[in-house]
Amino acid sequence: METSHASDFMGTEPVHRLLRRFALPAMVSCLVNCLYNIVDRLYLGHAVGPDAIAGLALTMPYMIVLTAFGMMIGQGSGAMVSLMLGEKRQEGSRGEEANGSEDSARAGRGRAVGNLVSTLRGADG
Repeated sequence: METSHASDFMGTEPVHRLLRRFALPAMVSCLVNCLYNIVDRLYLGHAVGPDAIAGLALTMPYMIVLTAFGMMIGQGSGAMVSLMLGEKRQEGSRGEEANGSEDSARAGRGRAVGNLVSTLRGADG
C-alpha cells in the first residue's frame, strides 16, 4: 500500500489553486524587481546625476540577458525534474537537479570571469 507524500499535492490539487500557489509569488517578485529598478534610478538620478542614469542605461541590457539565462536554466531544469517525477523516476530527477545546479554554478563562474576581464581591461566598478 502506498503512503501519501507531501509532494503528491501537485497531482491532486485543482489547477486554479496550484496557479495561485505558484504564480502569485512569481508575479510579486517581478513587481518587486520592477519597483527596485524604478527606485534605484530615482535615487541615483538625484544623488549622483545624469552619469549614473547613463551607467544604468548601459548595464540594464546586460542584466536582462543574465536574468534570461538564469531563468532559462532554472525553468528548463525544473521542467525536466517535474517530468521525471511524474514518470516516477526519482533517481533521474535527482541527476537532472544536479545538472541544473551545476549549470547555474558554471554560469556564475562565467560571469565572474567576465567581470574580472572587464576590470583588468580598464572598466570601472
